[in-house]
Amino acid sequence: MTEFRINSIHYKNFKGFKDYKLELNGQSAHAIGPNGAGKTSIGEGLTWLLFGKDLLGAKLNPKPKDKDKNEILGLDPTVEAELVIDGKVVLMKRVQKENWTTKRGELEKTRGSDKTEYYIDTVPKKEKEWKEYLENIQPEEILQIMISAGFFMTLEWKNRRKYLINLTGLTDEEIIEMDPELKELETVLDGKTIDDAKKILASRKKKLQDDIKSLPGRIQENQDMLDRLALDELDKNQIESDLKAAQTVLDKTESKVIASENGDATLDFKEQVANLKIKLGEEKNKFLAGSNLVTENLNKDLSAIHSEGTKLRDKQTSIKYEIDKLANSKKLLENDKEHLLKKYNELKVLSFDEHKKECAMCGQDLPVDQIEELIAKFNLDKSEQIEKNIIQGKKAADDIKKVTGEIESLTTDYQEVTKKVDETMAKYNEIKNELDSQKEQTGTFEETEVYQSITKEINELEEKILVASSDNAQMIQEAVQERDKAKLEVNRLIELTFKFDQAIPVNERMAELRKEDSELKVQNQDVERQLWLIDEFTRKKVKMLEESINNHFELTSFKLFNVLKNGALDEVCEATYNGVDYSAGMSTGERGRCDLDIISGLSKGLDVSMPVFLDNAESITEEIKFDGQLIENYARNEKFNVEVQS
Repeated sequence: MTEFRINSIHYKNFKGFKDYKLELNGQSAHAIGPNGAGKTSIGEGLTWLLFGKDLLGAKLNPKPKDKDKNEILGLDPTVEAELVIDGKVVLMKRVQKENWTTKRGELEKTRGSDKTEYYIDTVPKKEKEWKEYLENIQPEEILQIMISAGFFMTLEWKNRRKYLINLTGLTDEEIIEMDPELKELETVLDGKTIDDAKKILASRKKKLQDDIKSLPGRIQENQDMLDRLALDELDKNQIESDLKAAQTVLDKTESKVIASENGDATLDFKEQVANLKIKLGEEKNKFLAGSNLVTENLNKDLSAIHSEGTKLRDKQTSIKYEIDKLANSKKLLENDKEHLLKKYNELKVLSFDEHKKECAMCGQDLPVDQIEELIAKFNLDKSEQIEKNIIQGKKAADDIKKVTGEIESLTTDYQEVTKKVDETMAKYNEIKNELDSQKEQTGTFEETEVYQSITKEINELEEKILVASSDNAQMIQEAVQERDKAKLEVNRLIELTFKFDQAIPVNERMAELRKEDSELKVQNQDVERQLWLIDEFTRKKVKMLEESINNHFELTSFKLFNVLKNGALDEVCEATYNGVDYSAGMSTGERGRCDLDIISGLSKGLDVSMPVFLDNAESITEEIKFDGQLIENYARNEKFNVEVQS
């Protein structure tokens, strides 16, 4: 153990001491006298000598003062001590000197910062060397703790706690190793300290809880989007079915518009007339078949040839429709080509605007390089436009050629089908004539009600054809309106199908958020379990530390943690004596006994013994026992005196 004792201290011009020498010869002493007599200054002389501070660690100005508390100038505070350090006598001296200088051009001297001189065994030392000498004994704060009774309890609680824990020699790793229940904590820490791991986990827990709290709102946002789509009120299969039907209607109305624009507004009526005439023929065949069994085979042949003719006419109508549609497309392409040709001719003769050679602000000619740059840009733009026009023109020509080829091919098909229709009709008439000849005696079909009814419908349709032919513009307008209405219906249904498409990513996002919510809660439970494990470690560490620390002290017990209502631990460092906290409720005498007990315990743990100065010793009624050099200050209304104890 490093032992540090005072043989003597000589105070000159130090605070209230003009020239005072204290002879202790390594013994303890009682400093007795009234308040203000200089008892405390005895101890401050040593702390100022060593550290330049008072007994509580604050910077100390040792200059003597007059009755008005002003510094008495011209005096150099000096403290010289003969100390015994580990059995070796060491002389240490500190002098604070005033520093007066005369500035150039001035007569009077001015005071600068005081200078401090240091001596060890009469050898002058620099401040750095002085501090290194003391540091080799113990760090400054530890020496201050061991000299001034009560200084330890003025430290910030975390520093007090650090010194006390160091007394135990216990490490977190050793505590974990001793308890199998804490073995998993090694994985949780992964090389980090308990405090760092707890901070990381607490931060992670806050982040997880913030994320968990935000998820219901984010899920609700997506649910609100689904609610706005109102999918519960819609039947997807029905909408898709309606869309197909509406698209079919739109295709038909498009065909009617094309037919109307091509001048064949009566096509629908004519088709109905043709169908009625076919029906009329069918009814006539039925009449003839029913009136004469002899003509049964002829009726069958007539029916078969009629069926074949119907199919051919349907094919003929379909081809005609395709030809008309392609013809309309060709007309549009030819118009585009004509427009492109016109644009091409305009571009070819386009020339640079000479007015652009002049400044728009002042009217003067622009610099030659700027004019050349403008002309070059104009020529480049013109060339690019012509090139683009030629490409578009060639494409239009190719498209026209392609459509023309398709029309020619369909026209050939149409002619072939028409030829077959004519052949079928000729054969039909041949059979019909033969059938008529067989039924000359059965009466005429024209006299029947069926004939009269169908004929009436045909006549009404033919009248409509006449009206439609005379008012083609009206027909086109109605066809366009019908088409536009069909388009609106198709678009409406398409928008409804889009709602289901829009719902897909929303549902997927909601599933992701619910999965994330579940995963975050699992992670949060894991973090809480790890935090509980750290708290469990801390609880066990508290018990072990407090037991180990308090074994170093006879009177004082240290409380390192408070248990909160929620079971968590709040770190503290509070000294107690007989259950009373040092900082609340403890008397001055009890504090004095605790201070000495603390120094005794620390002295053994830190392996160092220093002279100790104790104020207010008169408040301690029990006998003071202290293993070391102790200077006790007693406030009594007696003449200042220091009694050395044998």
